[in-house]
Amino acid sequence: ARPDLLVRHAPLLHQYLTPHDAGGKLNLEQSQLTGSIANIYHCVLPYMTPLPATLVKYLETDLPKLVRNSPSMHLIVASVRCFCTLVRSVCRSQPRATKEKLARLQGMVEEQERILNGAQDKFKPRALLIQGLVCRHAGFTVTAEGGSEVKAVPDARVEDVLERCITQFARSKNAVFRRAGYLCLGHLFVRSPPLALGEDAARCLSQGLAPEEEDAVREAALLMLNDFVTAGEVTEGAADAEEAKNGMCVRNTVMQRSLEAVLGCVYASSDRVAAEALKLVAGIYDRGQVHPKLCIPDLV
Repeated sequence: ARPDLLVRHAPLLHQYLTPHDAGGKLNLEQSQLTGSIANIYHCVLPYMTPLPATLVKYLETDLPKLVRNSPSMHLIVASVRCFCTLVRSVCRSQPRATKEKLARLQGMVEEQERILNGAQDKFKPRALLIQGLVCRHAGFTVTAEGGSEVKAVPDARVEDVLERCITQFARSKNAVFRRAGYLCLGHLFVRSPPLALGEDAARCLSQGLAPEEEDAVREAALLMLNDFVTAGEVTEGAADAEEAKNGMCVRNTVMQRSLEAVLGCVYASSDRVAAEALKLVAGIYDRGQVHPKLCIPDLV
């Protein structure tokens, strides 16, 4: 609630980060601790001026390690989000470091791209989700050399990830791939809501909610939709009020289009699918995104 109050205490966390010249993987305990620290620094870094050079070095080492070797997705989310916040904070306080920090961020995306283009399929869903997370949290603009404003991760890269999500994952015969594809779509839609209005994206979402789809994939599609629809409440710094308003209009449109399929999921044989559908319907009802008469009978 008040991250600014933690600023003077934040340096105490340095001692729990790996020295920047240390190598090797983080063990489970180190991973969990680093994930907790990442969640704190994600909130505090924007208020730290200037950023201690030692802290920047340590975070630049530990966060990519956690992304690369984390035992759980929630730790990956924490580390990617914090890393993007770190890059944003450094670029704003130290403009001369912008090129280097953006290169580090792009390097994280390229590392996952190599995995996606590789031969080992078992690592590809994880790599896709990491790319989606980076795209989601690196939608901010920075001042590049020459004074021009650029996105930390360009929109063209987001469109490339979107195409891969739809063509290689959401339409895959492998349910694990399809699940990863839908979860990644949620991150991309949060980054750029108009992407959800595309024909391919709309068709993909409809297929993910269809009764003949596997339960795990339907659950992922509902999670993605819930993430996207509610993201307008917690968007990290929309450029202005107009951008936030436009994003909410897109979310409302997507929800109206998907309502019938979502209500169908309420009656799914899988308790997990039904629970996610009810959670989504209750949420959009509370926020007034649909007319009560369209969803109250199903809630009752």
